[in-house]
Amino acid sequence: MKLRIISSNVWLLLSVSIPGLLIATDATPAVPRLGAQAFALLFPEAAAELGLRRMDMYCSAAVGSDAVYVNNMGSLFKISYPVGPSPIPEYPPMIQIGEFDNPVAWVRYLDPILYGNKYYDGREETLGESFFESANGGVFEKSGVSADGVVEDRGYHYKSTGRVVNLFYRTPEGGWARIGEPQLNGGQGLGPVFHVDDGVVIWGGGGPIVGYIEVWRAELHEDGTSWRTEPYLLYSTYTAGPISDRDIFTIASNPASGTFFMGAQGAIYRSADRGESFDYALRYPKPPENGIGVAPDDAYLGPGVFQFLFPSMDHRQILAAGYDPGPRLAYLGWSTDDGKTWTNISDILGDFRTANSSTVFLFETPDGKIFAGVASAERMTLSLIEIELASVFGDDYFPTAEYVGKGYWDTEGLGFVYAAHHPWVWIDQQGVWCYLSGASDENLWLWDQDLGWLWTSRAITPYYYRASTGGYLYHQPYSRGPRWFFDFETDDWLTVP
Repeated sequence: MKLRIISSNVWLLLSVSIPGLLIATDATPAVPRLGAQAFALLFPEAAAELGLRRMDMYCSAAVGSDAVYVNNMGSLFKISYPVGPSPIPEYPPMIQIGEFDNPVAWVRYLDPILYGNKYYDGREETLGESFFESANGGVFEKSGVSADGVVEDRGYHYKSTGRVVNLFYRTPEGGWARIGEPQLNGGQGLGPVFHVDDGVVIWGGGGPIVGYIEVWRAELHEDGTSWRTEPYLLYSTYTAGPISDRDIFTIASNPASGTFFMGAQGAIYRSADRGESFDYALRYPKPPENGIGVAPDDAYLGPGVFQFLFPSMDHRQILAAGYDPGPRLAYLGWSTDDGKTWTNISDILGDFRTANSSTVFLFETPDGKIFAGVASAERMTLSLIEIELASVFGDDYFPTAEYVGKGYWDTEGLGFVYAAHHPWVWIDQQGVWCYLSGASDENLWLWDQDLGWLWTSRAITPYYYRASTGGYLYHQPYSRGPRWFFDFETDDWLTVP
């Protein structure tokens, strides 16, 4: 039995002039801009009340299911959702540890951490005379211990302590067990940073000698608790390759592409082969060295990169936050090609970028809003500033669409569309990936692997012109797996995977 579709839209279809096929180009989104929301967590009066002598560049933020937790100099603030337009953080701070002789070292221990939806502040493991008991009952002393946060990978939580390649995993009982043999527990100062992504572990940072930089790599078994490949030295100050005497502050990976990044002093290193090799994606001129691995005291190495953020809206765009010691100002970097090239966009911070300020952290809320935290030593303030990203999909193709977070847009016509990998988009109501081309939502060409090229516009969806047959299709909304289309050429229903 055939079912006819009676709709006034059919007559509209018959009169539509089909534009020529437009193949999408790698359009570049506009430069990010400041959003409407900006507020201070700490200000001079509050800083004085807390007894803070200065603001510190080693601030951090963790995004939870109900709030964002922001830490600076041992003072921990909670900001409940939604963030803005006039949020009121909990003040006095929910936790204040007090002053320490070396607050830069302590602030890493106090990074807010989330295990699932449970907030954990780490106090039990940071406020004693020793830290982080190992599986065999041994103890690391405060000297030379680094607690560089906790990284989650494939359901496991990991931390790195001591020096170089000590890695621990969280046991089901809530303790920590070491993976492999201990490596260089001693030494002074902070240990290296680390990152785990799909079983690949990268460490980077200071070695056992002052001014000596190392990068290590290893792989974990599927069980997440043992080595598949033992840790090996990838680069060091004395080996060939891009890693020399630039301090490494952070390691991260793009969850969409798997590309690894290391943020350093005056450099961003990028790896497209799962951390097997790194090369410069950004490199500031390096001054003549004053001895092996040590630059002159007045040498300018360029801005230090402390954190990367991979926005859910567009997985090709990346933000980098840090501090530029030359002008002593906050640094904000931006990439639109998965970190291959970088642009300094620090000027968008405007008046928040004062003397002795640093862009200390970035975070994205569940609804897709991005904030930068900027600390000012001169003003004794810690401010949160909204950063609005432009989108080729949202600005050029669907200017009336609303971004709803996690890569999804609510569009007029196609419904909910996941566009983080644009020009490949996921059309939710059809349950299919399509390649998007055209000029706007009034002139859209979609490549469907089962139907070929389809043309539509905001005015006529769910009707589509099919280039291969020269006829029109009607999609039964929300039919998926299989999809149902009425083919006006055959006057019959068509099922498509």
